[in-house]
Amino acid sequence: MTRNLVVLALSVALLNVSALADAPAGFTAFQGQMYGQANQGQPAHHSTQSITVKVPRGMIIDAAAGGGNISCCGGDEKSNGASTSVPTGIYVEPAGGSAGEWGVFNITRDAIVDDETGEIRGYKLSADLYCGPSAVHGGCNVHLAGWIKLKPRP
Repeated sequence: MTRNLVVLALSVALLNVSALADAPAGFTAFQGQMYGQANQGQPAHHSTQSITVKVPRGMIIDAAAGGGNISCCGGDEKSNGASTSVPTGIYVEPAGGSAGEWGVFNITRDAIVDDETGEIRGYKLSADLYCGPSAVHGGCNVHLAGWIKLKPRP
């Protein structure tokens, strides 16, 4: 019985991750994704997390793509209408479980610069993640995956 529950939990987690796998054409994925969780009866999850992407030589961020505002929240907070800003050149997909509430906020992108040459070697995507477990429906989780749009340096 316990083994079946573990297999079921892993299957659900993998389904949530696979839902984050697609981005618009021409975008490059950041390495990994941000994730947080909290179990029923435990304190909420709060964290600031980062993921990075390397930029090939001769490429720069395409600030004409991506960006804008997205719905920040889900689960019990899905209908609150709140949004969060995404930096230009970036596409993100937040997701989370249906139990409890979750949100992603304060999404930023920062250049990773080579100290010797001053050349941009990559970008860091950071965000604040939150999820609050439900007393009735169980624990919660929150995911954030990100992609960047690059173009050749003019």
